[in-house]
Formats: sequence, C-alpha cells, structure tokens
Amino acid sequence: MKVIPFSCYNEKWLSKVATESPPIRRINRRNPPYITLSTLTETGKAESTIPVLKQRSFTGPRVITSSLANTPCATLGVDGVLGKLNTMLGTSYTLDSVNSVLDPYVAQNYDFGTVYAYLRCFWNDYDVSTIEHKLRTLEEKDKEMRRGVLVHDRITTRVVPPRRMWDLYANRVVPYWVHPWIIPWGISHAWVDEKDRVDGVAPINGYEWPVPMPKDANLDLIRIEMLNHGAEYTWLDVLCLRQVGGKYEHLRMDEWKLDVPTIGWVYRWADEVVCYFNGLGWPLHLTPDYFESDRCWFRRAWTLQEITNDAIIGGETGDDVMEKEVRKVFDEQLTRLREIRKWDFVTELVLEMRNRVSTNPLDNVAGLAYLLYSDSIPIYDAEMSDEDAWEDLMDTMHSGGRADLLFYFPEPGMGRKCWRPSWQQVMVLKHFVPYSYQWLGGVHRTEETDEDWYGGYCIDSADVQGFAEGLTKEKPLQGEMVFKNADGLPHTLKIVAAHTYPIPDCSYALIGCSYDDSSDAWVIGYRRVQFWDQPIQNPEQTLEPIQEVEEPVTSPSYLGHSQVLPNGETLRSSTSHLPDLLSLYGLNKCWETIKYEGSDTVTKGLPEMEYINGIHGQSPNPLSFSAEPSPELLLHATNPDPPSNDTV
Repeated sequence: MKVIPFSCYNEKWLSKVATESPPIRRINRRNPPYITLSTLTETGKAESTIPVLKQRSFTGPRVITSSLANTPCATLGVDGVLGKLNTMLGTSYTLDSVNSVLDPYVAQNYDFGTVYAYLRCFWNDYDVSTIEHKLRTLEEKDKEMRRGVLVHDRITTRVVPPRRMWDLYANRVVPYWVHPWIIPWGISHAWVDEKDRVDGVAPINGYEWPVPMPKDANLDLIRIEMLNHGAEYTWLDVLCLRQVGGKYEHLRMDEWKLDVPTIGWVYRWADEVVCYFNGLGWPLHLTPDYFESDRCWFRRAWTLQEITNDAIIGGETGDDVMEKEVRKVFDEQLTRLREIRKWDFVTELVLEMRNRVSTNPLDNVAGLAYLLYSDSIPIYDAEMSDEDAWEDLMDTMHSGGRADLLFYFPEPGMGRKCWRPSWQQVMVLKHFVPYSYQWLGGVHRTEETDEDWYGGYCIDSADVQGFAEGLTKEKPLQGEMVFKNADGLPHTLKIVAAHTYPIPDCSYALIGCSYDDSSDAWVIGYRRVQFWDQPIQNPEQTLEPIQEVEEPVTSPSYLGHSQVLPNGETLRSSTSHLPDLLSLYGLNKCWETIKYEGSDTVTKGLPEMEYINGIHGQSPNPLSFSAEPSPELLLHATNPDPPSNDTV
C-alpha cells in the first residue's frame, strides 16, 4: 500500500510519498480472526451462480460482514461495540479506557460499520482517548485545504485528494481525512446506458444519494473482488463522488467544482487501478461491435485519465470467452492508449479526446484538465459551454503544452485568442503537424493583463512562395522562403509544408523555437507593423497566424527584433505579438555558414536581430546579434481581422 506523510495538506506532500505509515505507538495485541465473506452470506446467492471468480468469496483478517456493518450501535450497546472492536482488531481494551470514545457513536446510533471505519486506523494507539481529538484535527485540516485551493474560478493546485473513499474492510464510504496517509486504489468503468442501470440506495454511503449501478451488478460483490485483488481502500465514482438526487442534493454543485476536475488525482497516484471494461461489476465479455458502441470504455471521455500501464482487468471469468479477433483489438487499443499516456503530449491527448463521447460535451474538456499538468485547474461548471471551458483550460495549461498548440496547430485560431485553436477547430481537425518530439519552450501568460508571451527566434520579413494551393497529395508540398542576410543579400531556402492549409504567396514574419542550441520548428504569419516614427493607431498590433511549414535550419541563434520609440518605450507589437502563425519544420539544412578568423564556423546574421530573453547563460555570436537582451515575444490576446497582403 502506498502511504503518505501526516503533513498531507502541504502542497508538496505528494513529492514526499513514504513507503511506510507514520509511526504509531502500538500495544500488544492478539492476532485478529480471519473472516470469510461469501456471495451467499453477503447477497444470498450461491457461489456457482456468480461468473466472476474473484466475486465469489474472500477470507482475510480485519474485514467485517455486511450484516455486522449494518448493525446499529444502539442495538449492541457500548459493551457490545467494544467487544466487537476488540475481537476484530485483536485488542483487549476495557470499558473505562474507551467509554468516552464510544459513547457518542452509540448515543447517535451510528451503525457498527461507520464506527469501525472511523476508529480502526487509531485503535492500536496507546492513548485511545485522544482519537476524537485527532479526528477533529484532521477534519479541520481537510476543510481548510479544500477552502484554500479554491480561488474564484480556479483550483490553485493539482494536489487535491478525493473528498471520500470506500473503506472495503468496513464496507463504508468515509471522508478521506479519516485515513489521510494512504492513497486509495482506483476503480475505472464506463457507465452503461441509462436503460441498463438502476438507481439504488445503499447503507455503504449512508443513503446520502442514489447509487447508479448496472442492472445485475452488486456493490457487495465488487467489494469481494477488490479485497481479493488486495485493496483496503478504493475510490469509486458512484459511491465517492456525490451523485444527482438525495437529501443533500444542494451540496452537489459546490462539491463538483472541486471534486470533478481533481478525479485524476486518484488514477495518477493509485497503487493499482481495476478496470471494468464491460460495465461496473459485470463479467468481462466483449463482442465485435463493442468497440463501436458509445458506451465502450475506450470511447468515453472520462476514462482517458484513468489509463495506467498495469491496470488490473476486473470481471474476469476465467473461461476466456472473448473471441480471438476481439482480444487482438482489445490488446491493441490498450497498448495504443498506454503509449499516449506514457508521454501525455497535448496534441495527442487532444486528438484522442475528440474521438470520445460524453453525456455532457463539457466533460470532453474537463476530462483533459488533470492530464495537462497545469499548475492550476479551472473549476467544473456544468452550465459552461465546452468552447468556453476550453478557453479557460488553455489559460491555465502548462506553458509547454501551450507552445505545442502554437507550433503544431496548422491554422489561424478562431477562438478568444488567435494563436491557439478553438475547441470547434480541435473537434474537426484531422491531425496536427507531425510531432517532432522536441521541447519547444513555453508560451507563458501574465494573468493580470491576460497577455501571452513566448521567447524565441524572430525574423522580421521573409517571402514565402509555393503553398497557395495547399497540400493536395500525400507527398508534402515544397516551396521557397526568401530573406536577406546580414549583408543585405537575398537568401533562398527550400521548405516543405506538412499539412493541408493553404499559405498565400506573401511576405511574413517568422517566430522560431530555440532550446539547447537547436531549432527545427517555426511559426510564420502576417505582422501588422507600426513603424516607430509614425503615430501608434493600435497598440495591440499583432502577427496574424497562418499555419505550418517544414524548414531547414543549421546552427541558429536565439533571436528577436525590437523597436524603441522616441520616449524609450519598446513597441511590443514589433517585438512580436503572435496570434495565428504558421509553423515551419526541418532540421540542420538552412542557414548559410561562413568561415571566420578565430572560429571554425559561425552563423551569418539576419537583418536587425538581437539576442532576446536568453536562456543559455552565454553571450551570442557578435556577428549575428547585439548583446543586449530585448523583451520577450508577446502573443496577442484577441483575434483581429486578417490583414490584406499590402499591410504586411
């Protein structure tokens, strides 16, 4: 079992995951008895009628039967509750030492399962009289943590454990703070069609809300299967995430703001995840048409974040009833998804999500939030459109993922900011520009001003020709880029477009990626230039994006051009506002090199270039750029009208 330190509400607590529980002073105790849970005692059904082998019976210590869990403490009395606890946990406490602890539970007539779930973790401490104080302290820490991470419409950290978990030993849903040192197992499943499920009531969650379950599935059988796999605590959405209806329905929307976006925490950190591919608790039996169904586990939006490398397959019957071809597709799908999750590249995750379905289209966006490793996450607002949710998600997305969208999306954005795609564009896009598997740096954001900026190469003007018709064949379209070098002489490069979006023959500005002295990704687009000696009509001038091209580059240097106004202020637009741009690709074929006395090979500089936002800690080649850094490249926040060619 993976456990975590007591200081679990520190924002960095997950980086300190321990291998043992926090030290507890333990008393001498007897070995607890082994208890058998069977389908007959738990559900009244004969074992032979249960097709899932691990759902038939379980034998182990410290587990209690459902009938004992459901027994009211008032029926047992304080003596009876103490006797059961001593028996199940192998202790020998006397009534006078624990009376103050047990009295409130008996007085409020909790069932024994609830008492067992709350007290089991601390029952072996020498000073059991402090249990209630410890529980109240943990509860307050939990409330403080959940209040603190919500700031307006943002969750300020990804490190948020679930609000509840299912204690399989006690068969009760308990608040996470009851045992905050452990990380529960995950249960992954695709909800079956509404006609195939029923809303039932269950003492397991204290009857707080109806539990939607597939017909013929049974929580007690799922419990037995999870215990056989080795779990003590687990997280299951229908039990641990407040569902529609019930006596506390008014709490659901507020809980969902935090709880839904952070579901991914469980699957990110769980020791094990058990996947029911056929439906929660159902036997594994897939047919050829399964993969085309909207209820297929591989096609649901929320299951994308639940994929792990070594998931346990739930519902196995042991008779291998799956057809050979179905098994082949099943294995191929799992392998493909695990490869996607291995790297979690934004473009691959987005393209995978667009092929998935959900009851609420918003969930396709919300299901990406935890996967994108953002420092903060938008809250879940069920009334928000998927388009608006996507815009909010891109604002909080990790800077590296935002750079991927800038460089690999081949069209002008049609959303709130034109350097990035709208959700509608993502949903109809056939593919991004082929991934180069290199770090592209980051598109950063200044939240106070809603400005996005990127540090990289900048070439003020280059003529691009040969792509006006777009890609019409499988073979990439070839064209040319012409610019002037540092000597004012024209220089022509062969470039290749790896996408279908047409690029008019025109002059463009170029923004290039730079990291670790290499660059093979470029974005080009129209620059709306306002010369420094003319009055500024529009301070939010921009580069107008087009799309992507493959381009060769050798020994590039980290470049950027900026103009200084008479009052000394830098004209940010000429430094580079970057909306809709065109990415250029290629590697080590482009820049003319010359021999220079005292140096083997240097890069010939391009016109009016400066070293900007340097990250390598070294001065650039003096032949190529000035030594003073310029401001970072800024990405425009709005989507301006496309300029005509004579405004470039």
